[in-house]
Amino acid sequence: MSDYRVTVRVKNAHILKAIEEEGHESVAAFCRAWGLPVQMVSGFITFRVPPVGNNGVLKKPAALLCSILMKKPEELWTDEQLYLKLPKCTAEVDVREDELEATIRRLDAKTVVKKLMGKSTKQAELVNVSPRRKQILVERFSNEKTLKETADILNVCPERIRQLERDALRKIRYNWAKHRENGTLSVDDVELK
Repeated sequence: MSDYRVTVRVKNAHILKAIEEEGHESVAAFCRAWGLPVQMVSGFITFRVPPVGNNGVLKKPAALLCSILMKKPEELWTDEQLYLKLPKCTAEVDVREDELEATIRRLDAKTVVKKLMGKSTKQAELVNVSPRRKQILVERFSNEKTLKETADILNVCPERIRQLERDALRKIRYNWAKHRENGTLSVDDVELK
């Protein structure tokens, strides 16, 4: 039986700090002051809306936010956050009292984001991903390499790595949802090598 429910929320600290530096008490107060839709700004903060479109260009609302906050895109989003789209920004786990401290110590941002994104590397086998894309996923999520490090390994620019990664993950998410609905595959049965 569990004694505690631990909730983890993932938010963009860069945007929140920039809003606070502008003297606003909350995201809602910032949006009211500038006449912005709260949902738009909250979408960027909770990673439900990526700031960069499929064409690799900063979306107009993201550019507007940068302009209002007087920040460059790289000051509001890391390379990894530019295309990050989370289906939800919270995760919960029930723990016993004797596990609480150990659970909190084990929490790190990359693990939480991977879990929220559903980017377990085991899912990569659910789709016919090219060897190159598979290598990118292994480097980025199993070996935890940056975009630049992965680009150096494959002799391409970091932007190309980001595009290939996004394409592979889109296929994986689509096929994983299809297989999950059909009940034909379990993620525990599959491993990326």
